[in-house]
Amino acid sequence: MNPASVREDHEVTLTCQSSPSLPRSNLTWTFDGVPLHPLTAPSVSPGAHGGMVTRSVVSVFFVFFLDFFLVLFLVLFLVVVHIHFLFFIFLSLLFLNLCYVIYLSFLGFFSLLFGVFIVFLLIFFHFSFYSARSFLFSS
Repeated sequence: MNPASVREDHEVTLTCQSSPSLPRSNLTWTFDGVPLHPLTAPSVSPGAHGGMVTRSVVSVFFVFFLDFFLVLFLVLFLVVVHIHFLFFIFLSLLFLNLCYVIYLSFLGFFSLLFGVFIVFLLIFFHFSFYSARSFLFSS
């Protein structure tokens, strides 16, 4: 295949042609184990020695996207957690408990860093392993 990689929002046309055979070859296409169904039936033409050559063409359009609902949920969770911390910091300031304010400030800061780290990890793994969604356009 040339080029060896596919860029976002590019269409790739793949062609498979069998050598002459009797009975004719049955060609199937899969992407990540999911069968793809060409919009047109494979073509069959006569081959050498009375065999049949089967040819199938499929076009695949690659779309890369992020599961925004997952990220939105994580961001909302982080916001709620930090509103909770800010509320307790406010209460601690009311009662002038400075050690508790410092403790909650550090705890809130590190939990924010951890949350941001988790979001970036999810985005990285999403794009690394689960991002290629293929949609069959035409063949």
